[in-house]
Amino acid sequence: MNLKNESHKTVQQFLALFVFGLTLFTCVGPEEPYEYDPPATEILRIELTPDTLIMGDTLLIRCVVKDSLDPELLFSWNLANERIVPVNGKTDSSVIRWNAGNLNLFGNKPDSVKVTSVGGWVNINKIVVGEEFAQVMKSFNIYLKRQ
Repeated sequence: MNLKNESHKTVQQFLALFVFGLTLFTCVGPEEPYEYDPPATEILRIELTPDTLIMGDTLLIRCVVKDSLDPELLFSWNLANERIVPVNGKTDSSVIRWNAGNLNLFGNKPDSVKVTSVGGWVNINKIVVGEEFAQVMKSFNIYLKRQ
């Protein structure tokens, strides 16, 4: 067996595979990066008035967004929905009321625990012409004080 011929054959195979791989990469190219849909809007803040409740209180919740006059924004509030009170007859706008009612979140917590919270979030969707939709979501906490 001739080592020189065997070494030459190995180099030829390597070069052939390298050229094939380079050709394939050039023709197909790298995978295009995935483009995410832009968000529906920018949520600037969630305002809660008052900032802490006791049982029976009603809370005003306002989602402040960058383009608040856009009529195509649809708000979906996710928190104990049976406690949502419409504002101007609507529950899908940037402002809702939420009634704490007789909600007792303290359960078996010791009396030393004076404040507890319940979580919620708002999901904003916008139908985009020619596309599906864009959305953005923000979570928040509602704080309840022991009576």
